[in-house]
Amino acid sequence: MAQRFCLLLLFLVIGLAQWGVAAPKGGLVTSLNSCEASLDASPPSYPWTGAAQGVAGQVELSIVLVQSGPGQDDYQVTFDCPPGGSVTPSSFTVSVTAGSSFPVNYQKAITVTLPADPGQYTYKALVNGVEQDTMIAYVVKLVSLLPDQGVVFDDGSSDPDTVAYAIPIAASGNVTVTATANPTGISEANLPSSWSLTGGSGTGKYSRTVGKATSAMTVISCTCGSTTKTAKIYVYTASITSMPSLCAGGYSDAAHQDTISVRAEAGGMGIPNASVELALASPLPNLPADLKPTFGTTTLTTDTNGNASTTLTSGKAVLPSVSGMTYSTANVQVKLAGYAVPGSDTALSITAPTMTVAAYYPGTTDPVTVLYLYGDYCDLIGQAIWTRSSTQYNVTGTHDLNWRFKFWESEEAPSDPENDATYDFDGIVSDEDAEFTWLTEYGLIEDQDVVDEELTATYTTGTHAGWIWWYMDDADAQFEE
Repeated sequence: MAQRFCLLLLFLVIGLAQWGVAAPKGGLVTSLNSCEASLDASPPSYPWTGAAQGVAGQVELSIVLVQSGPGQDDYQVTFDCPPGGSVTPSSFTVSVTAGSSFPVNYQKAITVTLPADPGQYTYKALVNGVEQDTMIAYVVKLVSLLPDQGVVFDDGSSDPDTVAYAIPIAASGNVTVTATANPTGISEANLPSSWSLTGGSGTGKYSRTVGKATSAMTVISCTCGSTTKTAKIYVYTASITSMPSLCAGGYSDAAHQDTISVRAEAGGMGIPNASVELALASPLPNLPADLKPTFGTTTLTTDTNGNASTTLTSGKAVLPSVSGMTYSTANVQVKLAGYAVPGSDTALSITAPTMTVAAYYPGTTDPVTVLYLYGDYCDLIGQAIWTRSSTQYNVTGTHDLNWRFKFWESEEAPSDPENDATYDFDGIVSDEDAEFTWLTEYGLIEDQDVVDEELTATYTTGTHAGWIWWYMDDADAQFEE
């Protein structure tokens, strides 16, 4: 071995030639016999392919003469590789002879084979058996793209790497969608150049957000190499799609009960298995229980198309002035996870049945509405009809009905018996509770019965002669001022 002192600088460069990216350098200095060597490399990163992959690299040596002498110096370069990884060639020798022109710069093209599995891998370069420097390479696999909340559902996508998530609309807050890589802990700067994350709010390579205050469908996609995963975030709302009109009375027949339907959706897509709550808007919750409309169930679960329905039964009464409530109208609202969906309030119409009544003189078939009686009687027939969508329902048999009448002790017939004030024509109005015993001197309604869904009765004149006008009202529909 020649008595020669020289400086050896070794550079191992694992290039990104496959992807057209130049490899950077970095270094460590250590003593090697009578020479010094350094390795300069920075960690490159490659997308996972499922198989071992070879990438182009380069070894650089720079030998500087310190003290000349005869003979030749040999420097053997070898590599320490991780399991499944290798360098080709696995070794080579650089010889420096007397008379060489210094510094001696030497470059060697190599191929670095990366293991098939994702991970962080260390390669070492050795000169004459002494470690000179290390290089870390990453094989990166995109593992998952997941939101921090939401329920998975089938939105019809046939791609197994595209997953839909349903999240109910809320007053505020965000959904955070995070991509996970294997190996973990890689900085964004060290991700492969083919790594991308798009959609939602933000610019980071690992996470994006989607606001929950607005109903919409947002697509977030992450790609690494040939792998792409997509999260479709459905922030859904809910609304009433079918609201019945009902007859006051609170019974479970066709006139008083019908179907209310709701739909949960986002971006036009119906959301299955969504939990939708129904509630009465103020002031109805403060009413006595028998006066309120009631739902068959207050919490509905939507079907595969995002629809759900239940029964809605009218309350027993119609109240025109309860804390400012509009006559015969109640509001129903929709809630998601306890949050009242803005704009979901829908009017529910509750009305009383239409009352008809006819009077007949004994032995006649022509009905009259007002007549003069003294000391005799007439037959009364009354009926309560309620109409929805051109369909008429007879509700006599399921309502408590009051016969009522007005009496004018006058020889002059009333011009407008329905609307005349009680003081017109010395008018007297019967008691609303159908207890007419205190009015026997003006007349009495008796023998009430229901025949063929019609209410029949007999009116007998009292001790006073006068004009009589009959009508019915619905005892179940209370009209309070």
